[in-house]
Formats: sequence, C-alpha cells, structure tokens
Amino acid sequence: MRYAVYFTNSVLFELDEIEDYIARDSPIRAISFVEELQKRMRDTLSTTPNSGRIYKQSTRFIALSGYIVLYEVEETAKHVHVLHIVSGRTDWKA
Repeated sequence: MRYAVYFTNSVLFELDEIEDYIARDSPIRAISFVEELQKRMRDTLSTTPNSGRIYKQSTRFIALSGYIVLYEVEETAKHVHVLHIVSGRTDWKA
C-alpha cells in the first residue's frame, strides 16, 4: 500500500527558496530541479517511508539530490508529512 505524502507550508516555502537560489544561474533548471525533487520525495516516501534514519523521536530523514528531507510517518492513516528540506551542505542538525 502506498502512503499519501503531504508537504507542510514550511516545505513549500523552502522549495521556493531553493528554486530562487538556483534561478540566479538558470531559471529553467530551477523549475525542473524543484519539480524533480518533489517527485523523488513523493516516489520515495510513498513507497518506503520508514527507510529514512531516525533523527529525533518520530522524525526521520533521508538525503535526496544534495538535500536533507525531514519527515514524520503516520502509520495508522498511511500518511507521510514532510516537515523541512535543508541543504545537505549545512549543519542541519544544529
């Protein structure tokens, strides 16, 4: 059974920031990169939501395309809530 994947408003804002950053060099690539990133998050988390490593309590994380995706799995409802997406180059655990 596939899980439904939901993006919080924070994640949507962070994706906009990623797109804006990439658009400084390539506006077209910025759009396609963010679309691909969203698709990879949905594909991965809808089929293997518990594959990510545990970060804190019920929050897990995975690395995708140079970014760290933080999320929580709601087993009974079969939902995944993506909480944040941050650059893997930063000290995101701080």
